[in-house]
Amino acid sequence: MTASSRANTKIEWPKRLLVLTSLRSLATVVVYLVAYFALPWKSFDDWAGLAIVVAFLGVALLTAVWQIGQIMRSATPAVKAIEALAIIAPIYLLAFSLGYYMLSVNDPAQFNEPLSRMSSLYFTISVFATVGFGDITASVDVSRAVVTVQMVLNLIVVGVGIKIILAAVKWGRDLKKSQTPPPGE
Repeated sequence: MTASSRANTKIEWPKRLLVLTSLRSLATVVVYLVAYFALPWKSFDDWAGLAIVVAFLGVALLTAVWQIGQIMRSATPAVKAIEALAIIAPIYLLAFSLGYYMLSVNDPAQFNEPLSRMSSLYFTISVFATVGFGDITASVDVSRAVVTVQMVLNLIVVGVGIKIILAAVKWGRDLKKSQTPPPGE
């Protein structure tokens, strides 16, 4: 296949598959958000709060590993990769958001203003997006350390995580091609 014929090749995904994948991803994110906003997280002390955040990050990592396996076995690895990102990213972001919220509830001096659940989610996403408007800032060493950890992990998640997911898509496509008999056989 020449470069020009590859450029003209259009990927045809069934609309039903895209709709189902989108709905499943959206439902998962809604469940995460409902849990984040509805559960009484603020009743935990610093160590229990840290354990919950680490557990969330562990769930994100386990979900990523499971999703990579799903991508490699999928008949449509690219669609599965989109779903994986739509499921993993919110867990990761909500883990840090929950951590910032708990830090602020336990010690309002951790940030330049007390954080609500929404403002901690906003702060987490602005750090992840490297926007950093400066309206909310970490004020003491503990919160600055957590923000630093998030920034380092963000680089790893975006750099390595995306590369691994793309490699899984390629591996899944290659596996699918190797299992498809050549035309005329």
